[in-house]
Amino acid sequence: MKEKRRWPAYLGAAALALIIALLCISFEAENGGTGSAHLVQYISDGFFLSAVLYLGFGILT
Repeated sequence: MKEKRRWPAYLGAAALALIIALLCISFEAENGGTGSAHLVQYISDGFFLSAVLYLGFGILT
């Protein structure tokens, strides 16, 4: 029973990570260059930033 209650928290955390990554990607795409290599770098930076934030908050809590 407890496993079903965790799904909303996991979905909320995943949605927040996706929003953080998309914000980072859109900010860097506006200020950086164009092309597929730059796009891959922006996507990598976005997911790295969201992972660092989640690990940092997880360690602090």
